[in-house]
Amino acid sequence: MALLVRVPQIDYNPACSPQRIDNTHLSWIFVRCLVGLMTKAFMMKLDEIQPSQLYICSEKLDEVMRTIDSKRPDEIEPIPIKRLGGRIIFVDGHTRAFAAFLRGFPRIPVYWEDEELDWDAYAICVEWCTNEGIRTIVDLKNKVVPEKDYEILWYQRCEEMQRDLAKRKVKNRE
Repeated sequence: MALLVRVPQIDYNPACSPQRIDNTHLSWIFVRCLVGLMTKAFMMKLDEIQPSQLYICSEKLDEVMRTIDSKRPDEIEPIPIKRLGGRIIFVDGHTRAFAAFLRGFPRIPVYWEDEELDWDAYAICVEWCTNEGIRTIVDLKNKVVPEKDYEILWYQRCEEMQRDLAKRKVKNRE
């Protein structure tokens, strides 16, 4: 089954013409159009971006690896980054970035995140990473874990951190 999607035309761009999109895999042409309307993507060296995540889920990595063409790094969905504490960090997309590393891509498409997120939480996550020697996506090569372990090692740790941050914010208001 395919879905027909029409992308609004601002300027004529053949890549933004209506596309047939398989439900299981969103066509990168379509994503590129959407991201192009909202952001300015550019290529950046993987080793210039600090991870903000300690682990990669192996099942998710397997899925992402099946979608990445081994010759086309520009077809990876752009990954959001942010300057935080003098460093450029991944806001999301760690699995895509790690898959790009495994495919041998030195550069990936990125864009500057402009959403207001919980930057205190990101600062803590980056600190965890640097304390564990994770300074580039390559440093996650020994941190690929099964989903059940990922849930415990990463999600539970983040949930605990979020609870602690919420308590601190309440305390600071008093």
